[in-house]
Amino acid sequence: MAKLTPYYGTPRIDGQHPDVFPGSPLALIAIFVEVIRLRFSQDNSYKLPYYWTQDPTPEEDEDNSDDKPRKIQIESQYLQHPDSRDFRPAIFVERGDMSFSKIVVGNRAEYDEKTDSNLYVMQATTPISILCVTKDRGESMSIGEIVAFYLASLLPELRETFGFQDATLPMLASTQVYRRSSNDIEEWVTPVNLQVTCKHLWRERVIAPKLREIQFSLGLAPDGSNPTLLNLSLYKGRTAT
Repeated sequence: MAKLTPYYGTPRIDGQHPDVFPGSPLALIAIFVEVIRLRFSQDNSYKLPYYWTQDPTPEEDEDNSDDKPRKIQIESQYLQHPDSRDFRPAIFVERGDMSFSKIVVGNRAEYDEKTDSNLYVMQATTPISILCVTKDRGESMSIGEIVAFYLASLLPELRETFGFQDATLPMLASTQVYRRSSNDIEEWVTPVNLQVTCKHLWRERVIAPKLREIQFSLGLAPDGSNPTLLNLSLYKGRTAT
């Protein structure tokens, strides 16, 4: 599994894009992709009919047995190149609608007198779906069972390692027909669903002193007598940083 870097309780995976902040839906997708890859990698795939490597190209002698397992693709559902989603069997990770909830009234958790700033906190819950896709219905169900039992047994470690506020037990959904469009060949998908809750913090600092500095640099009078410029001294707003 990828190396983790602590980041205010919610770690960042090494190599993670700087625009993807820890605890965001894209970050959660990356975490679950790495965690599921771990289950099908190296010694963890022993006696499984499937294994994962960076190179998804199948070997010629793969027959889906314990001695000659098949490669399985494990990726985000939001791949940049759709053609790479055609490999089977495959596991895709996607997310549902993210919802926010309050922990304290007004989300305000603390006031720092030294910096004259407020600390705010809230929770964000994101549904995660792991789609186990194959061309055989029974195979899809089998892969879904492996993933569901694996995640259920791993939940305490997931909470501790990744700083989740909560992670629900997975639900193994029924196996269904899987089509991205009406022209696709019929395939099967078994979703494994769970919800992850992360804590998000942000700090708000007073902006009025900075605005007064701008006022002085522009040569404004304290009473804002210059009609061509805004009277920033009257602005008492705040900004989040």
